[in-house]
Amino acid sequence: MADETDYAYAAGIIDGDGCIGVYKNKAKSCKHGYRYCLSIRVQMREPEPILWLKLTFGGHFHEYRNQGWGNSNMYCWGMDAKKALAFLQRTLPYFKAKAKQVELAIQFQEQKLDNGYNYHKNIPTAVLEAEGILAMKISQLKRRSDIAK
Repeated sequence: MADETDYAYAAGIIDGDGCIGVYKNKAKSCKHGYRYCLSIRVQMREPEPILWLKLTFGGHFHEYRNQGWGNSNMYCWGMDAKKALAFLQRTLPYFKAKAKQVELAIQFQEQKLDNGYNYHKNIPTAVLEAEGILAMKISQLKRRSDIAK
């Protein structure tokens, strides 16, 4: 069972080497052909922190060969949707650099669940547009340095 130190350490890893976002994914089952999904990802050359995230918090893990810089193995951990929401809610107080991204990601997933369209095939256009706005806001935060603010 994870304790507060574990949550703080995980937030630090994600703050430094992670990515939090809301991404537009193809979904043939949806009438619009796509939907937005919350996702957390961390990838590193060192397997220990990635394996620790997987063993401590669950989520996805995979290893792949990096064909670019260094040709070394890369290790990736990730978490999506409801699991990501619970994780981000618990770790929010420990984020520094990505705190605003985390807040918007939480807002996105809570609205998605409140609207009842998390995996629904007939997501209304207005809901998709609102989700797209939040996705864009998170993406814009990734391009700016808000650490000093």
